[in-house]
This record gives sequence, structure tokens and C-alpha cells, in this order.
Amino acid sequence: MKCPLLIKLCILGLITICQPFIASSLTIMTYNIRRLGDDPVEHQWENRRQLVFDQILNEKPAAIGFQEVVVGQQLEDLKNGLPQYNAIGDTGRKAFATGWFQKGVVSLEKAKNESNPLFYDPEQVTLVSYETFGINPTGRFLNASLPRVCTRATFIDKQNNKQFIVYNTHLSSSGAWGLKDGTELIRLKQMKMIIKNTKKNLPCTTPVIIMGDLNTRFEGSMKKKFTKAGFINTKEKALVQKGPEATRTGWNDEQLKVIDHILIKGDVNILEHTVLESPVGHYPSDHRPVCVTINIQ
Repeated sequence: MKCPLLIKLCILGLITICQPFIASSLTIMTYNIRRLGDDPVEHQWENRRQLVFDQILNEKPAAIGFQEVVVGQQLEDLKNGLPQYNAIGDTGRKAFATGWFQKGVVSLEKAKNESNPLFYDPEQVTLVSYETFGINPTGRFLNASLPRVCTRATFIDKQNNKQFIVYNTHLSSSGAWGLKDGTELIRLKQMKMIIKNTKKNLPCTTPVIIMGDLNTRFEGSMKKKFTKAGFINTKEKALVQKGPEATRTGWNDEQLKVIDHILIKGDVNILEHTVLESPVGHYPSDHRPVCVTINIQ
């Protein structure tokens, strides 16, 4: 009699441990796809866009946050290449330029009108609301040369009817064309603006995801600011971690950096964190896509 009881207890224990994997789950992706521009021929957008589409379609994420998507041809290519997804947040950064200097810089031909759109699969989630807003702090030592934006969307997971919020952004880099586009202080101020926005949306119990190319490692002052606001790095808490560490490669794996992140606040099981490898001998982008699979409680 003891043996069947022991077996039942073991089965119950396994069910408890595996429950997060048995429950409904969603995959969320962030991907800096490298803007359409004057890269060497082999790295030009038209020669690598199908590789981008293939990576995404293979993972089947419920929501994708893109960075460096140029409004116009590149954005339309994404929509055509991912027809099962709906796109929101396609307003370019030029609309959010502040001050004479930023407005002057974005008027230059070289300054592409990049956007941070969110694509979502209507079979997996329902869109409730969305907005795109500027994150451009002003003041002494706080003016970046290029405007930055963030796209926010509220979704409902169709599997369990749970609501969650996603923020997709691209913080200032360390420099652009010899200009000082951004510093760590500017990035911290930009993140402060996003965190402030999270506090005005829905009940405080609603899970919130902040993701994108943050142009910095998750450490130091940046980590302290997120931690204080209740966010965790999904890579640090995921039950399973896959893929290489670096998320930015350049075109030759000689510019390896960990600057693309997915952060979460709320009652969420983080099942898996994956940095996707590029196909052998090919670079879909100079960044690698980052995915997390989650279960919203």
C-alpha cells in the first residue's frame, strides 16, 4: 500500500514543479533589425530581410518589439513579410524632436526616421490600447543629438484572459556620426520617463514588460533604478537560459555587447530566456533577437 501512495506523492510533486510549463505561455521578442541604409552590399536590408522574417516566424512570438525600423520601405517590408501580425507604434522619431539642435540633426538626410513599432499576433493576444511617446529629457547635459521614442501597448492573453503591458524602446547610444548622442545620465533619465509612464497605467498588479535596445549592460545605476521600481532582468530569473551571451555582434562578431534586454515586473513565471544565434555565415542584423517565454499568473 505504501508504494502506490509514494508514487502518487511523486506524481503530485512533479505536477507542482512542472505547472508553469503546463500552463499557458507566451513568447515575447525584442529585435534591433538594423536600419535600412548604406551598409556594405551583403548587409543591406533587401539582402537580409528574409533572414529576419525566418527567425521571427520560427519562434512565433505573441509580440515583437522592433528597433531601428525606418518609416517607409523597411516598415512596409516588415508588414508584408509578417502578414499574420498587426503593427502599431509606427510613428518615426522625427515627430518627437525637441529643441533647435535635435530638429536640425533630424533634418539631415543621414538621419533616418526610425521607429520602434510593436507587432502582435491577434491569434494569441488582444490589443486593448497603445501609444507612442517621446523620451527626450531636456536641460543641461541632458540633450541627446537624436530624439528617442517608446511604444506602449496593453494586451490580453487570449489563453487565460490576463492583461499585461509592453514597452518597447531604444535608448540613446554613446555617439552618432561623431556627435555625442547619449550618455549614461541621459539613458537613466530616459528610463525614468518610461518608468513614470508605467505608474499611470492600469492597476499596480498588472504585469509590465520593458524591452528593447537599452545601449547599456544591466548593471550599476541602470540596474538599481529598475530594481527600485520592481523590475527584474528576465535573463537572471529564467528557469532555462539558451543561446550566447552577447546580443550585439556587429557584422563580424567583433563588437560583442550585452545591451538588448527584456525586463519584467509582476506576477509572471519566466520559463525561458533565449538569445537567438545568427544562421551560420549570415547576419540578419548586427543585433541578435532576444526572446522570453512567460506564463502570466
